[in-house]
Amino acid sequence: MISLAPLEAGKRIVFEKFGNSNVRSREMTEALRTLERALLIELVFPITTWEAPFVANQRKRPRLQFLDTGLMNHACNITSHLLHGTDISAVAEGRTAEHIVGQEFAALNSTTPRGLCFWVRESSQSAAEVDYIFVHNGQAVPVEVKAGASGALRSLHQFVDNSGCPLAIRFWQGPLKIEEQKTPAATRFKLANLPHYLAGCLPQYLDWLHCLKK
Repeated sequence: MISLAPLEAGKRIVFEKFGNSNVRSREMTEALRTLERALLIELVFPITTWEAPFVANQRKRPRLQFLDTGLMNHACNITSHLLHGTDISAVAEGRTAEHIVGQEFAALNSTTPRGLCFWVRESSQSAAEVDYIFVHNGQAVPVEVKAGASGALRSLHQFVDNSGCPLAIRFWQGPLKIEEQKTPAATRFKLANLPHYLAGCLPQYLDWLHCLKK
């Protein structure tokens, strides 16, 4: 299962026939839980609410976070594409950028006492998924990761509309930029666009953004 895990990293997975294998759900669940206990992977289950307490829904499909993005890229044989390219959105469908941000968030666990989480809303009329929910000072901040310098924010808008959160984060390849935005439902919020490499400094930037509102 160790050889399959990097190939599925950054994706929401199902245990039955994981990685196109013939292994049944029960055996695969135990195998992946063993890798998780060995700290080689993290199974990140989503939250389905926008209010505290933010408890992961174990009935939903988890996202697989691998130990290290560099090892993941090497196992997937995409390292050279990243080293010689200029747009990480062209590699692995942009999952590498999202995985890097997740790895930076995981490294903050020494100061933030909770694991990774993301938000989903699954219905036939309105399905949505926000890449990460970062809990800071008791408030859930939605975080989207865009591999390029653009991209739609439909799911983030849905979270803002439901939660009333006044601040959202977008990690991208563009420069640091703060924007006053409005969702299609006319909910106003502040969008902080941050370069990918600032993911590990998000708590400090959230404190700074909070000061700007005063």
